[in-house]
Amino acid sequence: MNQDLVGKKAVVLVRGKPEEHDNQPLLQFIDQHQIQVMGEGEENGWFYDYRSQDSDWAFRRYEDRLAFSKGVEREFECILVEPNFFFSIDQVSSFEQKLIIRMMDNFNCPLVSITGSFDSLSFHHTAANDDDLLDAVVSYEKLRNQLSKLRRKTLNQEKGIVDLQGRGKVSGRKSMLESKPELIKHVRELKSGDYTNQEITNILFKMGYKNSKGNPFHRAQITEFFRQSKGLE
Repeated sequence: MNQDLVGKKAVVLVRGKPEEHDNQPLLQFIDQHQIQVMGEGEENGWFYDYRSQDSDWAFRRYEDRLAFSKGVEREFECILVEPNFFFSIDQVSSFEQKLIIRMMDNFNCPLVSITGSFDSLSFHHTAANDDDLLDAVVSYEKLRNQLSKLRRKTLNQEKGIVDLQGRGKVSGRKSMLESKPELIKHVRELKSGDYTNQEITNILFKMGYKNSKGNPFHRAQITEFFRQSKGLE
């Protein structure tokens, strides 16, 4: 057991489809180290990245970026992955792998393999050309800047610093239950009707409920909204 991980808060990032993935090794690791993953299952704290049409560069893969940003935003202490995290998408460049590992270390939200190592880091691969290396660095800087802004925003909200639009409060961010209780009520009602999270997000979007970017809510948000619905009278 790695004592440094005991009781840590984490998100989980998995390569593969939820219905085909054997999550028992991850669950055993989480249980053994008493790690706190936000919620249970794939839709809240568990990010499954299996869309083959995406680039094999981890910083461009949607679920990777989402897991990285959620880990930083929620101030989680690590991102749990399986040892095949890099190898499963043929991301064989040790330079690219080390960029990702070092960046998340710098944000105090490191990638943690449940076996203590990554399969592909021990392999020898042909060195990338200059264009590939430059492309990797550009991708690195883009996501690093994004996460830096997110970290500053989170810290400012905790300190009660209000931005130019007047958002923010001394005690931190308002929950959706506080700001939009009618939305939380709709989620509870739809959940009681056995709708899936994807169906609920589609229904809410048609009703005019959108995220801050004007898009449908993510399925993980629906799970969080339902959790908040327990606070309704």
